[in-house]
Amino acid sequence: MSQALSKKIDQIIIDYETPLLNYVTGIIKDPSQAKDVVQDALIRYLKAQEKEMVIKNDRAWLYRVCHNLSLDYLRKIKRKSRLEEHLPIFQDESSRSPDAELSLKEQTNMVLDSLKELNEREQTIINMKVREHKSYKDIAEAMGLTVNNVGFILHRSMKKLALIFKEKAENEVAP
Repeated sequence: MSQALSKKIDQIIIDYETPLLNYVTGIIKDPSQAKDVVQDALIRYLKAQEKEMVIKNDRAWLYRVCHNLSLDYLRKIKRKSRLEEHLPIFQDESSRSPDAELSLKEQTNMVLDSLKELNEREQTIINMKVREHKSYKDIAEAMGLTVNNVGFILHRSMKKLALIFKEKAENEVAP
């Protein structure tokens, strides 16, 4: 990194870090996560500068990136809370009755059995996303795929998994 770029980045941090933190905290209501979002935005800014991307208005660019990253974070939290709401595996163990605990074990086994019916690539992508909490980008790099391809495969695989699980659940209930 050139000395001029280093000075520019230092000045950007001095000028915008605190206002960006306040802006992002106002959106996501989590100061700790806001720091991560702003840091990610600043890293993206640095990479854009290293690639000599033309940014006409640094302030506007940073605020837009922070805004978009904040919305991405909120969507991720919303998806996670919906998942936790519908899957008893995420509920507090102390609040489960013995029947609920048994049902959870049965459901978990059924999901694991259903997962075995997917091909190896689908299983790997689902495991990386769900169990290892990897990003699409990390999965794409590890699997040698594009980010869009990972998203497509994951979406299709989850639908497939849901259908398999539903069939197994229906077959188990049927006399």
